[in-house]
Amino acid sequence: KVLGDPNFNQSSVPDVTINGENIYYDNVIVKKVDLHFKNVSINLSDKTIKSCDEATADIMISEDNLSKLIENYSSVNNPKVITNNDKITLKGGVSLLGQNVDLEVTGSVYVKKGKELYLEPDSFKVMKLGVTVPNVAKGVINNIINPVYKIKDNPYDLYIDSFTYKDGYIYATAHFDSVKIMQAFKESLQK
Repeated sequence: KVLGDPNFNQSSVPDVTINGENIYYDNVIVKKVDLHFKNVSINLSDKTIKSCDEATADIMISEDNLSKLIENYSSVNNPKVITNNDKITLKGGVSLLGQNVDLEVTGSVYVKKGKELYLEPDSFKVMKLGVTVPNVAKGVINNIINPVYKIKDNPYDLYIDSFTYKDGYIYATAHFDSVKIMQAFKESLQK
């Protein structure tokens, strides 16, 4: 709520932060989301957002819930994400050279185009065969598992700026299309 003189039609707020915890998104729970808005201008008489310079987010999700998201969007069956401060391990079943195998890939995750998470592997293991994967198969595995996660159904044009992991949680910073965020606020204010 923005409180003030009812005759005062225009209001500017330099910084607005909205904090949320345990938010359901795509059948998973996002542990924490902090939305930050810079230089918001509001027209109080018609309940509209006039402008917003910047809309950003800090997101925190657990390994288990990231695993559920990956299962929704990748070809890895029963994926399990394990973070180890500077590395991430993805375990799961894949179809490799006509065989269903359990795979374990450890490496670093990087953001591509703001909307895709890719796992850059340092090591591969095919558990069913009990061997380290030969170099010839590494390219095939890379194509199977990547992107690890691709943002879909993205009404606010969310772009991931950074992605880190520590102590069982994954942290991302992102930015939004402020025009689309303003439209969402306008609709909620008019209800």
